[in-house]
Amino acid sequence: VRSLLLVPQSFWCCCGLRLILCSPSVICQGFVPGLVGKRALLPCYSDSAADNVFWRDKDNNNLLDINKDTPNPKLQHQKYKVTSFPGEYKNGNFSIKISKLRLDDADFYECNIPKQHFVVSVQLKVTGWFIFIEVSRFVLILCHMLKYSC
Repeated sequence: VRSLLLVPQSFWCCCGLRLILCSPSVICQGFVPGLVGKRALLPCYSDSAADNVFWRDKDNNNLLDINKDTPNPKLQHQKYKVTSFPGEYKNGNFSIKISKLRLDDADFYECNIPKQHFVVSVQLKVTGWFIFIEVSRFVLILCHMLKYSC
C-alpha cells in the first residue's frame, strides 16, 4: 500500500498523458526523442549541487543513484545502460545518457533531488530505425531492425 504525501501548495498536473502530483519544484520537461539502437540524453538541471540524486523509471526501477558526487551504477536495473557526467554535478547538471535504446525504453523517467524537493519528469519517445537494402534495380526491401533480419 502506497501512501500519498501532500506537500503544502501541491496540486495535480499533467505531464504528457500522465497525471502527477506537482509542487512549485516539479518540472515537466516534455519529451525527448530517441532512435532504436542509438542513445538519448535525459536532462536534469538544478540550481546547485546536491548530495543525493535518484533517477527512476515509472515502475521505480533504478537508472542511476548519485551519492556525494559519485554515480553508483552497481544498483542500476539490468535493463538500462546509463552514464552520467560527474564533472558537471558541481554545476547542478545531473543529466543522464541512456545507450542502446529499445522501443520498450519509451516511457516516463524522473530525476529526484530529495533535499531540494526537486523532481524533473521526462518522457522518452523511441522510434524504430529503418534500413533500406537494394536487392536489384527494381526491388527495395525495407527491414525493420527489431522484427526482421536482413
